[in-house]
Amino acid sequence: MILINSDFKTVQISSYMIAKDDIHTRVYRFLLPKVMTSATKTFPTRQLLLAKLESLYGAYFKTRSQLIGDLFVNQITLVFPHPNIVLDQALLHEACQMIDEITRHPFLSSEAFQVEKRLLSEQWKTLKEHKRSYAGVRFSELFYAEDDYAIPVSGTMADAMDATYDGLLKAHQAFAKCSQRIVIANGTFDDSEVGILKSFFGDDDPLSFEPLLAFRETRKTPVTTIERDLMKQAILKIGYVLPVFRTDRLHNAAIVFDTMFGGYPDSMLFTEIRERLGLCYDIQSSYDAYKGTLVVSAGVDPLRKDIALSAIASLHESLNDNGPTLDQVIQARQFVIHQLKSSLESQSTLSARAFVQTLFKTPEAISERIEKVLKVTREDVMDVISMVQLDTTFILEGGAVLENDPL
Repeated sequence: MILINSDFKTVQISSYMIAKDDIHTRVYRFLLPKVMTSATKTFPTRQLLLAKLESLYGAYFKTRSQLIGDLFVNQITLVFPHPNIVLDQALLHEACQMIDEITRHPFLSSEAFQVEKRLLSEQWKTLKEHKRSYAGVRFSELFYAEDDYAIPVSGTMADAMDATYDGLLKAHQAFAKCSQRIVIANGTFDDSEVGILKSFFGDDDPLSFEPLLAFRETRKTPVTTIERDLMKQAILKIGYVLPVFRTDRLHNAAIVFDTMFGGYPDSMLFTEIRERLGLCYDIQSSYDAYKGTLVVSAGVDPLRKDIALSAIASLHESLNDNGPTLDQVIQARQFVIHQLKSSLESQSTLSARAFVQTLFKTPEAISERIEKVLKVTREDVMDVISMVQLDTTFILEGGAVLENDPL
C-alpha cells in the first residue's frame, strides 16, 4: 500500500490491478470494474449498494481501464468524506471493508453484466453519430495497424456483442491469477487510521511487471485515408511517429515541444492555423509517451481542409528548418511547470502520478520534475523536432448536405 498525505476534504482509496495485456479478453477486463462496483455479496443489487454508498455520506466509485505499453490496468477508486469532517470514526473502516470486498472477493452479478454489456454495445451502435469519437477510432485502426493499440481498450464492437457472462467469469479468474495489485490511500491519516488501512491492505508485493514501450518505425511513404459522412465540417487526425518514450532522456523535451506545438492556448498550431489563418474551429496536438507518437486533431471547414493540411505541414517543415524561438520554448516550459504545480490541487492526479511512478520505479517529487523541465533547452527541443515523422493522415469530411439540414 502507498500512503499519500494530502490536505483534501475527501479520502480516495484506489486499487490498481495490473497484468500483461490480452487483446482477446480486453472487453471482459474493461467490463470487470464496472460490474464489480455494481453489487457486492453484502449488497447484491445496484439499488442496495447505492443506498449503502449514500449512507457513507455520499461515497462513490470511479473506475478506469487503460493501456500502459503492453500492460492492461484496471482502477477502482472509492471516494468519501474525511471521517473528521463528518465526525464518524467508523467511516474509514467501513469504506476499507467495502473496497476490499469488491476487489478481493468480487460479486460478479449477471444482471450488472447484462446492463454494462448493453451500454457498451449501444455506444458502438451509435458511434458514427459521434463524429469525433468515430474519427478517433478509425484513425487508431489505421495509425496503429498491426499493433495492439489499434484495438480500443474496451475491445471491438464484435467483442462487445459476443460477450457472455460465462466469458466474464473465466476472464476474471484468469486476470486474478496473472495480475498484481497496488493500493493507494490518499488523504490525511493519523496513526490509528494508518493502522486500519494497513490491516486491510498491508504491503503490496514488489511489481514483477515492467511496461514495454515500443512502436514500429515510420512508414516509408505516409498514408492518407478519406471517409465521407453527413456533416458540415471535416475532422483531421494527423499521426506522427515520435520515438521518445517516458523513460528516455528527451522525455521532458518532448512534452515541452508538444505543449509549444499544439498543447496550450498560445501554441503554434492554435495561433498560426486557427487565429492568424482562420483555417479551423479547433486544433491541438497530443504526445503519447507510452507509444512514441504525436497526434494532431482539428475540426475544419471541409472546403479548406487541403489548405489546413498544407499549412500544418508547412509549420512542421519550418520548425525542422529553423527550430522554435527561445521565447517559444520558455513560454512552453512555464506552462508545463504551471500544470505541474496545479496538479498538486488535484487529489486524483496525485494518486495517478504515484501509481505511474511506482509502475516505472521512478519516484520523483514535483520540485524535481520542475527542475528537469527548467533544464530543457532549445537544442533539446530541436532534437525532438528532428525525430518527428509524418506517418498517417485520416480525414472525415462532409458529404452532400442539404442547406437546411439540422446537422
